[in-house]
Amino acid sequence: MQAFNTIIENRIINRVIFLFMLNKRTIQFLKSLKNKSTRYSEGFFLAEGSKTAIEILNSNLHIEAIYATNEWCNIFPIYKNDTKLFICTEKEIEQISSLKSTRDVILQVKINAIPFQTNNIINSFTLVLDDIQDPGNLGTIIRIADWYGIKNIICSEQTADCYNNKCIQATMGSIARVNVFYTSLLNFFEQNTLPVYGAFMNGESVSTMKIEKPSLLIIGNEGKGIDKILNSFITKKISVNRIGKAESLNAAIATAIICDRFLN
Repeated sequence: MQAFNTIIENRIINRVIFLFMLNKRTIQFLKSLKNKSTRYSEGFFLAEGSKTAIEILNSNLHIEAIYATNEWCNIFPIYKNDTKLFICTEKEIEQISSLKSTRDVILQVKINAIPFQTNNIINSFTLVLDDIQDPGNLGTIIRIADWYGIKNIICSEQTADCYNNKCIQATMGSIARVNVFYTSLLNFFEQNTLPVYGAFMNGESVSTMKIEKPSLLIIGNEGKGIDKILNSFITKKISVNRIGKAESLNAAIATAIICDRFLN
């Protein structure tokens, strides 16, 4: 892959980036990042769409390359130093994208591999996700955490991948501000000393209780709830008041309601 002899200077932050040509090999590589094992072996994920791209471009994440139409570049000249810029047609963007709506910009972003340590959570309120399966739910929960200032989320090893394209899209850029860790929850709770709240259908109402800080909140699987093996580690079972007859709440919606009661 060879750069053009041309370089462009950013109009906002006065940095220089290099223009590159998009070829079949690059397109194939970017398509391969839709696969989880490839994402982690290569160390990159894709962020699609203007809103998500702008949020990530304004974050501390490392942007390896920008794939964008000329029109998008003229409207949003926000680049980072040493970032490769590929000027693409809408058709080329569609070839790379896994989303029907993405026609303007895709970022190739380095996975921020922060090792999990208990020091990450010892002074904070932290979400724990037990086997959340839907990437859209996970992405929404990450966005909710960002809204309420929650910096860390601990996930079971079976929880959906936070770098899944659908998840990244649902975070709307919040993936850049929330740390997501994957670990054995059983091993984690065996060493945990913080109070643990678990979301259940028949727990104490979140409307009438006060939260201890720092502490942990477990949100269970969409269909099965919290794994029974974790019950012995839960300090207090909590629930959202049900007034109507709906069988249950979506995991992300329940997370938002509980966080609002606890943190506002």
